[in-house]
Amino acid sequence: MKLLGILSIPFIISACVTNQNVQKEETPECMNYHAMMTAPMPAEAMENLKKACYESRK
Repeated sequence: MKLLGILSIPFIISACVTNQNVQKEETPECMNYHAMMTAPMPAEAMENLKKACYESRK
């Protein structure tokens, strides 16, 4: 059982490192879109934010 615990440590550490890289790849347009998703605003404005996020990822 101890061996299983010791062998699982590298997988846990690598999973934590992988998650940190994903957060850094967020574009400013997508951060703005995600921040405004719950804001009351017209559907057209929300679509513009969504489109800007999508275009920034290309």
